[in-house]
Amino acid sequence: MNASKKQEQANNDWANYQRQQRLQESSRQDAARMQADAARVEGLKEVAPEAMVQTQANEATRLNQELQQPVDNINVSDALLSGQQRGSQVFNDALGAKLADATSKARDRIKALASLQAFGGSSGGLEMATQNALQKTGNKIDLANNIRSGSLSAYGSAKAVNPVQYFGAGQGASMIGGLSNALVGYAGQKAGTSGGFFG
Repeated sequence: MNASKKQEQANNDWANYQRQQRLQESSRQDAARMQADAARVEGLKEVAPEAMVQTQANEATRLNQELQQPVDNINVSDALLSGQQRGSQVFNDALGAKLADATSKARDRIKALASLQAFGGSSGGLEMATQNALQKTGNKIDLANNIRSGSLSAYGSAKAVNPVQYFGAGQGASMIGGLSNALVGYAGQKAGTSGGFFG
């Protein structure tokens, strides 16, 4: 195979390589975009109103359990109330009812506090849950963008590859022609200065 045919084959191979690289890069870019979009959709689901309501309810339940310590039924005969043991039964019943009512109201207040705190910065509250969801989503999108950027850089290097150049195909022929012209010119000079080759 002469140099021209080799060069033609090299050019065809180069064109096929560039076409393949272009298609592969397009697929990589599409995959990275889909990855970023999937992260966006997931993040929106995590901060959707329904999810936030459930997150707040779960955190309120957790805080209520943490704050509500089990308390046995209060009895006026307990050691702390021993001074009231001599009261009448009516008094003891009224005191027991008031203590039970105060305990119930205290628990209600704790429950309300837990519900309120679930909106704030507790470990599982809405504030922390929203920040975590947004940060996680942002990290995933950044990763996809970094993948796209790195892939584009690699593709730029692939695009810069030139086809193999064979001597004699184009520039080689012109070099030979130039050399021939130079030899003819040199021979003419010699002939002119010496009165001819045989002078």
